[in-house]
Amino acid sequence: MMRKKLVLLLVAALVFAVGLSACGGGSGTADTGGGDATAGGEPAAEDANPGWIEMKLTAATFLPEGNPTNACFSNLQAKLDKYMPGKMTIDVYYASTLLNEADMYDGILAGTADIGIVSISRNVSRFPLTQLFCYPGFAFKGSGVAAEAHWNWIQSEKPAEYDDITVLMTQATGPMALVTKERVATVDDVAGKQYRADGVIGETVGSWGGVPVTIEDSETYESLRSGLLQGSYSFYGGSAKNKLDEVAEYVMVSPLTNMAFIFGMNKARFEEMPADQQEAFMRAAVETMQEYTWWFNEENNVTDSDVVAFAKKMKHTMIGPDDPAFAGFNDRGKVLQGEYVKKLDADGLDGTGQLEVIRKFVEEANAKVTWEEYLAYYPPLTYAE
Repeated sequence: MMRKKLVLLLVAALVFAVGLSACGGGSGTADTGGGDATAGGEPAAEDANPGWIEMKLTAATFLPEGNPTNACFSNLQAKLDKYMPGKMTIDVYYASTLLNEADMYDGILAGTADIGIVSISRNVSRFPLTQLFCYPGFAFKGSGVAAEAHWNWIQSEKPAEYDDITVLMTQATGPMALVTKERVATVDDVAGKQYRADGVIGETVGSWGGVPVTIEDSETYESLRSGLLQGSYSFYGGSAKNKLDEVAEYVMVSPLTNMAFIFGMNKARFEEMPADQQEAFMRAAVETMQEYTWWFNEENNVTDSDVVAFAKKMKHTMIGPDDPAFAGFNDRGKVLQGEYVKKLDADGLDGTGQLEVIRKFVEEANAKVTWEEYLAYYPPLTYAE
């Protein structure tokens, strides 16, 4: 698969900042690569590590159970079973039953959940620099591009905004899907329409002249059915899993915006493990991230029956970076990026400098895929006229 070509193979040896963070230094994210969990490169046998502890972990997600993002948890469980058999059990609570999207980060810090999916755009004050990944202006050509750049930036810069949480994985939407009742082909088609879109993504919709509405993902279907919303701006596979093709007819896909996420773990819970077990845990997380999390959005487009059915039913408008309509959206959105960088600078966070560092990582990842290659991740589509 193309994902294998696109995934950045991290350093062969597993190197961690775990020891530093245990001493009060460094950030809450382990500096890891994809190296071997044991000296010989084989999964550690359970009896070979008598100091390793057993843990029953709770994981919270705001997404419905069938959403493909949640498969990251089962993939992580499988990797943990490989590298520390019998030591880790992850119980997943779906659809905001334990923590909703807005409360996820605080809930992980408080220990309500051990692990959770944290939406960066819903936590602006917590992750001010990371918000840059959500603003228009990068034209990410795939979810793996955005997530890889995010991960590499964290490993390189070790931003202080991650000091209180252990980052297990990064995830992203890449080019997002605007699912609507009426066709959107140009920015003028957005004016006055109410779309589910929150945080920075909501600001972007507002810059296009739309009206962003913040509701839980699980409420989107009914809000579209009832007419409260005229559309929803999210990732393609999630829209399919939420069966939005039953309440909408059109979808516009373009690399205009991105939603960034982390799979975060309560730092104190992570540090209950001895250092070598933390290392094995992070190896499991990094492999899960590289092999599934970064590119599952695109791969599910052609392998998941629900997404394929969604693709066949919906009428598509695909707007690439070279399409004349792209500039109409992007030019308005990039104004937001510039304004936000100025705010970061005023707050002493070096937004200008970090934007350039992020741009370097984005360009490196973006260079690995063309828009045409990205479109190959979709099944045959029906196009809107």
